[in-house]
Amino acid sequence: MMAENRPQPPADRRPPEESSRILTQRARRLARKPPATVDAGDCLALLVFTLGQERYAMEFRHIAEVVAVRGLTPVPCTPPHVRGIVNLRGRIIAVVDLKGFFGLAGGDSLGHRRLLILRSEAMEFALLVDTVVGVTEIARRTIQPPPPTLTEIRADYLRGVAEGQVAILDGARLLAAPWLIVDETVVAP
Repeated sequence: MMAENRPQPPADRRPPEESSRILTQRARRLARKPPATVDAGDCLALLVFTLGQERYAMEFRHIAEVVAVRGLTPVPCTPPHVRGIVNLRGRIIAVVDLKGFFGLAGGDSLGHRRLLILRSEAMEFALLVDTVVGVTEIARRTIQPPPPTLTEIRADYLRGVAEGQVAILDGARLLAAPWLIVDETVVAP
């Protein structure tokens, strides 16, 4: 009978010390504990946006939609942070400029700015933001508390700070904020 001519694997030409080192590295990598899985209830789905030069985020559950700024109508006798109203498919929605309310620098141009429509059972309004950066999901345990040096009005509505210096706004507190309700009577001279 004829001997089979099977190709033989190439001989390992590494020195035994190097082979031992490579095998040890592989064993250590395989022996590492897998990263802890994050429970879905432990995550926050966030929309990241900018106000001036700063990055902010808010939980999706408070944001009904994101729309381009069109047809903004100023309303006389309102506080400076109320930029006006928009007609969004038949609904009249107040537009709040957080950049102005927080005292952040920036122009008044509406340009390519966006409106985040916030909605709860009791309230609906739009936040005027500069740009929408994107979406992300983070673990709640990674949120750092707001810096203790933050004493401005922003501290009241800041939930914490995420990686990358993204300030997470508290959407529920914004939707319940008393300063959003304009209840002024204008008396004619």
